[in-house]
Amino acid sequence: MENLESSLVNNSNKKRKNGVSVFYFVFLFLAFFVTCLSISIAFFTASSKSELLHEIESAVVNFSLNVEKVNKDSVDGMIPVKDSLINSSILGNNDVYCVDKNGDQVCQIYKINITNKSDYGAVFEGNLDLIAADNSNYSNLKWAFVDFYAEPKIYGEINSMQNNVLYESCLVAKNTTYSFYIVVWISDNGVPQNNTDYGDFTGNVVFTAVSGDKLTSTFTDK
Repeated sequence: MENLESSLVNNSNKKRKNGVSVFYFVFLFLAFFVTCLSISIAFFTASSKSELLHEIESAVVNFSLNVEKVNKDSVDGMIPVKDSLINSSILGNNDVYCVDKNGDQVCQIYKINITNKSDYGAVFEGNLDLIAADNSNYSNLKWAFVDFYAEPKIYGEINSMQNNVLYESCLVAKNTTYSFYIVVWISDNGVPQNNTDYGDFTGNVVFTAVSGDKLTSTFTDK
């Protein structure tokens, strides 16, 4: 009887030991599997990040900005014109932009070109500063966008020289040039302006990319 009880106890201990062994084996296997999986995921993530960084670092970034005057230069400079007449002023006289029937220049038209020769599209913020040159003064310079699709005409708001925002967000696709036109004139306020608007002015165009790249170009009225 004692031998039988001893045998049962031994068998029970063996089963318990075998059960514990199996449990530890399964636990160790799962731990090994999770560890390997974590290493694989970490390696994949690191590889992906490395490839992305390499792609970004090797990308070509090439932006440029330039401004062209569309109308002919005038030695005498501009004379004031009513805002309500700016569309007919743009059309000009005898196929000459910005010249009235008396041959006087009443506005200036500029074409602004942003070129993106990069591998990616870029978003820019654009600004325009109109500044009186030395020994000059301007209080009533205004500007507006010009649509040259068919017959030239202004669109959007008429802006004073203090309002310098061209674009809050301008997307230029990769390997393309985005062009647009603006017109600048002296707004006729109904009184003599010889002491308030005379001389020369300069326009500073600045486009800043989201990446921080800054493009600048300058134009003058002469």
